[in-house]
Amino acid sequence: MPHAEPPLLALKSVTLKFNDAVVLDGVNLTVRGGEMLFVAGRSGAGKTTLLRVIAGALAPTAGGVLLEGRECAAPAGRVVFVTQENALWPHLNIRENVAFALRQRGLEPEEVRERVGDALAALGLDMLGGRKPSEMCASERRRAALARALAQNPSVLLLDEPFAFLDERARRAAWENVRKICAERKIAAVCVSQITADVLAFADRIALLDAGVLAPPVPPLTLYRRPFSRFAGEFFSDANCVAGKVLFAGAGEFIAKTPLGEVRGTLANAAKTPAVGAPLDILIRPESLHIDAFAPDENAFAGSVLGAGEAPPAAAPAAPAVPPSATGFGGATGLVLFKTRGGITLRVKELNPRVAGGGVSAGQMFAWVAPEDVTGVEVISA
Repeated sequence: MPHAEPPLLALKSVTLKFNDAVVLDGVNLTVRGGEMLFVAGRSGAGKTTLLRVIAGALAPTAGGVLLEGRECAAPAGRVVFVTQENALWPHLNIRENVAFALRQRGLEPEEVRERVGDALAALGLDMLGGRKPSEMCASERRRAALARALAQNPSVLLLDEPFAFLDERARRAAWENVRKICAERKIAAVCVSQITADVLAFADRIALLDAGVLAPPVPPLTLYRRPFSRFAGEFFSDANCVAGKVLFAGAGEFIAKTPLGEVRGTLANAAKTPAVGAPLDILIRPESLHIDAFAPDENAFAGSVLGAGEAPPAAAPAAPAVPPSATGFGGATGLVLFKTRGGITLRVKELNPRVAGGGVSAGQMFAWVAPEDVTGVEVISA
């Protein structure tokens, strides 16, 4: 029976304190060669700090970073950090910029030329090597900074919002290129991006960092459809969240009493069955809800659509507030605010909308959702 490939990068109980403040709290993480792992979280959660610890720029208070099973002191070229800033020398052309670190390491000129040529070709810059940074567009400069990193033949590539300032098409093309190169060269990539659509699209696994605690990494679809906490559900899918109490639970499913009425759904953790009466956070993604004049037998909530510009009542026990201007056309989706009879305001996304606001009728309607699209997560006491 073949053995699983060992991780290229491993963090073992990494803790970092600044005075009395715990920035990273017992972080454990493994990343395999060829894998793109994204670390996600709110601004200020410690994502960049975590990358700096991996890079060796910050020494952890406790725990350690291992590269191929050995304590890692970030040897030159093995772990390379690419930040939001290009940090390209303005007086050097791109070929000289890419070669700079290699020459500093004392590599032979022939090897430098070969590495630089390969890196520029991999990112489509082989015809632009003679240009200076000021003569290139933003997308080309970002690729040049990445080429400089790849020329060092890293084992681990750390990417901190490297494409944040690019337009959507250029940004997604850049991430696709990185993913292809890392897979081909078996580079372990640890990436940070605040753009959740990019994280979900390009990650092999996602680890959510909150208050210094890193959750175990999971595949994007798992995190999206079965978030392990209210925070995870709201962070990645803008989920509607209502409080509930368990009426029945078993075989990975539940029925709960909520302000919406009785709701049936799937437990985020099928291995842990909550007791009757236990609190649950009920998460429903906006695109899982449907608005119709007729109600199915379960998970149907009577109410009406808020008109464009009509704000939900301030006292409504809804999920995070949505400004009234959000009701309308959003490109591929139309966002509708639906107010139930009980005063709960739900966000509903309609795919391929034909008119702004979703085109639903006035008067009493029903918002309904299939049980497999409802997730119940354990309420963690503070």
